[in-house]
Amino acid sequence: SAGDTAEFGDVRLDFRTYEAAKDGQPLDLTPREFRMLRYFLDHPEQVVSRDALLNSVWGYDSAALTRTVELTGERIRTVLGRRPRRHVAPDVFPLRTLERDYIATVLTRCNWNQSLAARRLGIGRNTLMRKIKSFKLEKSEAA
Repeated sequence: SAGDTAEFGDVRLDFRTYEAAKDGQPLDLTPREFRMLRYFLDHPEQVVSRDALLNSVWGYDSAALTRTVELTGERIRTVLGRRPRRHVAPDVFPLRTLERDYIATVLTRCNWNQSLAARRLGIGRNTLMRKIKSFKLEKSEAA
């Protein structure tokens, strides 16, 4: 079915066969990493919490003390060829980096209309403005 595959940029995912490729070259992703990517794709233009990922992808109680989400996210970014920014503390990466990249993408798609982007992200405009400042996002960088 149409929901069995996804493409973004040079990455292609097949959730039925658990096959992934970047630029036509196979990627080594685990079934759980596929489930995490599927969760992100099923929740477009939303900032997803660590607790939501733990509950939905792993089936853990959100009170669990684990770095599973962070480590899986870091591995996905590595497999997809994305590297952490050096100025971000290791315990903050990759969720902060994923959030930054996602907000930059939504801002670009909204032509930097902050009110529209905030609505699509499900956050207030003031919160979005704080995140833009915190992430040091600029139009030229997010384009």
